[in-house]
Amino acid sequence: DWCVVLTVSSLPEPPGRTNISDYYATSNSIQFWWEPVVGAVSYDIEADGALLANVTDITCIHEALQTGTAHQYRVRART
Repeated sequence: DWCVVLTVSSLPEPPGRTNISDYYATSNSIQFWWEPVVGAVSYDIEADGALLANVTDITCIHEALQTGTAHQYRVRART
């Protein structure tokens, strides 16, 4: 007798990479935009090495910043 059927799907192709394309800074916030990735359903935003947000748009605003501070950002597409 055969065992119960196991149905498994392979993982989808990983999403492509994006690039931050523009930004706007004020004394206490930074907003930035990136190029959309085909097939992405959301984007993880990393600020200064920590996950800041997961968004479905191609922009993010990092608020409540101290005046004159530098920050590093990365964006990762999610499928």
